[in-house]
Amino acid sequence: MNRKLLVLITLCIFLITGAVIGYLTLFQDHKKYYTLSAYLPLWKEWSAEKIQGTKFTHIHLAFAGIDQDYKITFKNIKQFSTADLESKIRSLRSLYPDLKITLSVGGWGAEGFSDMASRLENRKAFIESLTQFLKDFNLNGADIDWEHPVNGGWGIIKSRPEDRENFTLLMSELKESLNKLGKETGKHYELSYAASSHDWGIKNLEFHKVVSVVDYIHIMTYDYTGPWSKNTGHNAGLYKNGHSDIPTNTRDVIELYLSEGAPKDKVVLGIAAFGHGWEGVASQNNGLFQPAEKPLDSNTIDLSYRSIKENYLGKNGFTRFWDNTAKVPYLFNGSTFITYDDPESVALKVSYAKKKHLAGIMYWEYLQDANHELLDTMHMKLGNEK
Repeated sequence: MNRKLLVLITLCIFLITGAVIGYLTLFQDHKKYYTLSAYLPLWKEWSAEKIQGTKFTHIHLAFAGIDQDYKITFKNIKQFSTADLESKIRSLRSLYPDLKITLSVGGWGAEGFSDMASRLENRKAFIESLTQFLKDFNLNGADIDWEHPVNGGWGIIKSRPEDRENFTLLMSELKESLNKLGKETGKHYELSYAASSHDWGIKNLEFHKVVSVVDYIHIMTYDYTGPWSKNTGHNAGLYKNGHSDIPTNTRDVIELYLSEGAPKDKVVLGIAAFGHGWEGVASQNNGLFQPAEKPLDSNTIDLSYRSIKENYLGKNGFTRFWDNTAKVPYLFNGSTFITYDDPESVALKVSYAKKKHLAGIMYWEYLQDANHELLDTMHMKLGNEK
């Protein structure tokens, strides 16, 4: 073979090999790693061994409350044991060393936020107690679930107009405390908050100031309809169906937050592992968007995904239908209607989150997920394998 030709071939092979290695390295360096988190209720029974911690990036322990001295408390949880929680956290740490564990404070209907945030000394008491708990229990951060600042959920909890500014002060001062603790321990402590799917979740906050402080915004993209609704509808439609009297849908909620300046790498899309239902529903359109006599009582009827899968799907006369516009399923048996999410709809939501380059996915709540089907779908679709 001609020597010049041999040199040329060798050079080409060298260049092609280098290009391939460079491309693969670049692809690996830029591969998106998404957050995948779940809320884990402290009032329910669970063990660390049964938590599939290798599939999560975060677990949010829910919920601590706020006592009359404005410190965190667990008196809101019946038969709560600090020793038991400490043991469970140690087990989670041992089994899943890469898992980030945070404490979530508040929740739907949780009192104490407005008064606590209204005065510097009250905020200080709260922040010091929360920060100390994170340190003592070797946690990775805090999640603030103050769901109704300013409007109080229309009478559900105490509120005041000043909540808007006080929310900012609370989050800013809490972040300062977490950063100070981080310098002491050498760890980064994350701060997140639960965000409403309604526009007042932005209007009732100094939104740009708040999002500049937090690590993640957990948008509760569900509960668009429920027991308060006179007509049936979707708990968490991905897209808008023009026949619905409820305009809220996940795509529009996410687009609203992004248009208001929420950084994509902080926005976490919420998934519901539960549903809502009504009875006495008209049969037109297989019960969808129809008037109902009354909602199913969530205090006596379990509409977790686990229960829906075990007790309703394909049973007791229930048929699964698919809204190809909203991209979610529902069940109907001729008189009772159930709205929920399943692996098919969850997969589409995860794909949407990836398409929008969001930070990741969270869901409420882990123990409602039948045999981890929703978790497995989210984990697979996110592609977080290292």
